[in-house]
Order: sequence, then structure tokens, then C-alpha cells
Amino acid sequence: MVPYAPAQGARGMSEKGGVGMAGEKILIVDDDKNICELLRLYLEKEGYAVTQAYDGEAAFEAFEREKPNLVLLDVMMPRMDGWEVCR
Repeated sequence: MVPYAPAQGARGMSEKGGVGMAGEKILIVDDDKNICELLRLYLEKEGYAVTQAYDGEAAFEAFEREKPNLVLLDVMMPRMDGWEVCR
């Protein structure tokens, strides 16, 4: 099991024809991979570059490496919960 997986295929233009936030990075952190995937699909469609992490430890590492503009963080996760990640 890989706790961190960079998402593929971010675009600068949304499929609606508008300009997304090209280059803006979002880190999605949730131990439920289905939630991560659903959020990734919606955000990439709008032109965001998305990275995913599946636990608190992987989130902290991804945050340090990717320097995202926004983090969508689940509070209840194994190893290190969302509150601990924020501290």
C-alpha cells in the first residue's frame, strides 16, 4: 500500500472552457481513497494540480515536498489525525 500518490493529468483550462487556477496546487488528505478520487476528478476538471495523501504522516511529507496552495484535510485518520497534522 502506497500512502502517497501524485495525481495525474492536471490542466490549465477547465472542460467548461474557462480558465482554471492553472498552477495552483491542492493537497487532498483522506484515508478513504474513494473520497480522494472523487475530489481529484472534480478539481482537475477545473484545472487544479492535485496531490493525494492517505494518512497524516504522508500528508505532512507531501505538504513539505509539494508546497500546496490549499489543503483539504480529513480530521479522522490513522497514524496522525488531521488536528495533529495542523499543529
